Amino acid sequence: MQIALELDQQERAFMAEGGMESEDYLKYIAEDSGNVVADGNFSVQVCASRQHYGMPVQCRLIHYNND
Repeated sequence: MQIALELDQQERAFMAEGGMESEDYLKYIAEDSGNVVADGNFSVQVCASRQHYGMPVQCRLIHYNND
Protein backbone atom coordinates (compact mmCIF):
# COMPACT_ATOMS: atom_id res chain seq x y z
CA MET A 1 0.00 0.00 0.00
CA GLN A 2 2.90 2.35 0.77
CA ILE A 3 4.21 2.06 -2.79
CA ALA A 4 0.77 2.97 -4.17
CA LEU A 5 0.62 6.07 -1.96
CA GLU A 6 4.13 7.10 -3.04
CA LEU A 7 3.17 6.70 -6.71
CA ASP A 8 0.06 8.82 -6.07
CA GLN A 9 2.24 11.57 -4.58
CA GLN A 10 4.66 11.45 -7.51
CA GLU A 11 1.82 11.59 -10.02
CA ARG A 12 0.18 14.49 -8.17
CA ALA A 13 3.47 16.44 -8.19
CA PHE A 14 3.98 15.74 -11.90
CA MET A 15 0.44 16.88 -12.74
CA ALA A 16 0.91 20.04 -10.64
CA GLU A 17 3.86 21.06 -12.81
CA GLY A 18 1.36 21.96 -15.53
CA GLY A 19 -0.35 24.39 -13.16
CA MET A 20 -2.56 23.71 -10.17
CA GLU A 21 -5.41 25.62 -11.79
CA SER A 22 -5.22 23.75 -15.10
CA GLU A 23 -8.20 21.75 -16.24
CA ASP A 24 -6.10 18.56 -16.40
CA TYR A 25 -4.81 18.95 -12.85
CA LEU A 26 -8.24 19.69 -11.41
CA LYS A 27 -9.70 16.68 -13.22
CA TYR A 28 -6.86 14.47 -11.95
CA ILE A 29 -7.26 15.64 -8.35
CA ALA A 30 -11.02 14.97 -8.45
CA GLU A 31 -10.43 11.30 -9.37
CA ASP A 32 -9.67 8.50 -6.93
CA SER A 33 -6.27 6.83 -6.90
CA GLY A 34 -5.48 4.79 -9.97
CA ASN A 35 -2.85 2.83 -8.06
CA VAL A 36 -5.02 1.11 -5.44
CA VAL A 37 -8.73 0.62 -4.90
CA ALA A 38 -10.69 -0.18 -1.76
CA ASP A 39 -10.95 -3.91 -2.57
CA GLY A 40 -7.14 -4.20 -2.47
CA ASN A 41 -6.38 -4.36 -6.17
CA PHE A 42 -3.25 -2.52 -7.28
CA SER A 43 -2.14 -1.03 -10.59
CA VAL A 44 0.49 -2.62 -12.80
CA GLN A 45 2.86 0.20 -11.77
CA VAL A 46 2.60 -0.85 -8.11
CA CYS A 47 3.33 -4.48 -8.96
CA ALA A 48 6.31 -3.45 -11.10
CA SER A 49 7.67 -1.23 -8.31
CA ARG A 50 7.41 -4.08 -5.80
CA GLN A 51 9.32 -6.32 -8.17
CA HIS A 52 11.96 -3.62 -8.71
CA TYR A 53 12.57 -3.47 -4.93
CA GLY A 54 12.82 -7.26 -4.68
CA MET A 55 9.48 -7.69 -2.91
CA PRO A 56 7.32 -10.71 -3.65
CA VAL A 57 4.71 -10.06 -6.30
CA GLN A 58 1.54 -11.99 -6.96
CA CYS A 59 -0.32 -10.19 -9.69
CA ARG A 60 -3.22 -11.45 -11.71
CA LEU A 61 -4.14 -9.57 -14.84
CA ILE A 62 -7.83 -9.12 -15.48
CA HIS A 63 -8.83 -8.26 -19.01
CA TYR A 64 -11.95 -6.19 -19.53
CA ASN A 65 -13.98 -6.33 -22.68
CA ASN A 66 -15.03 -2.84 -23.73
CA ASP A 67 -17.75 -3.99 -26.16
